[in-house]
Amino acid sequence: MRDRLGLQCHRTTVGRYLHKEGIQRRIPAVKPLLTEDHRSRRLQVCQENLNSDWSTVVFSNEKKLCTNTDYRPPLWHRNNTRYDPANIIPNRSTGRTTIGYWGVDDGGWTRGFS
Repeated sequence: MRDRLGLQCHRTTVGRYLHKEGIQRRIPAVKPLLTEDHRSRRLQVCQENLNSDWSTVVFSNEKKLCTNTDYRPPLWHRNNTRYDPANIIPNRSTGRTTIGYWGVDDGGWTRGFS
């Protein structure tokens, strides 16, 4: 940024002034980009199930360990805008080797069953 603007100052000076203006240099968030159709369909499902009995629902999650790092160059953005579409990079296929694992939380409602 300093070079593009032709500024005669140290890069930390530029960073300090950007920080004062509420602009941070952060690693971009990575997540699948949702279309407007995805968003509206997800909202519809949430509204339809708002009053459902969630005490008997099993929630699950998955994680993966990768053989290489997924470098994401930092970018400058204003505070509280990390998940704005302009600050997100989409997931991509890289050919890396991964190990996945999966976990479940049933809220304790299956305790006592054999």
